[in-house]
Amino acid sequence: MQENDTSNTIDYAKAVREMIAHEDELLNNRMNWLLVVQGLLFAAYSSAASSRGFAYVLIALGFLISISSKIAFIASDRAIRNLLSYWDEHLESTNRRWRDFPPVFGAAIDKSIFMRLDSFLSPRSMLPWAFAAGWIVILILKLKG
Repeated sequence: MQENDTSNTIDYAKAVREMIAHEDELLNNRMNWLLVVQGLLFAAYSSAASSRGFAYVLIALGFLISISSKIAFIASDRAIRNLLSYWDEHLESTNRRWRDFPPVFGAAIDKSIFMRLDSFLSPRSMLPWAFAAGWIVILILKLKG
């Protein structure tokens, strides 16, 4: 193993870590905006529930923002998976292994039931669907009278 190869891999690992941290920060910002916007829309709906047309606009906005947020969260997860894949490819091309370097990603990467539950029940997975479902329920109740 040459010194230059090791320093190149360390630099590569730092770059991957920074890009993952950036994606994580974007995900956090998107989650905060989802919560704030949904809270404002629910508050506006409760104030305008008697206004038929405006209430439907708020319901549609709430639903669309939920779905849009879910798509953004999926894109962020995909970006992190891509970065980890690039890291794997780099390690393979330099005949190295993950454990030879500090991790570029803190989450355990395994297929245990806990990791599957986490990916299903995490706020980034569950909240957009929960908000979308909430808006659908409100729409159904509004249509029933």
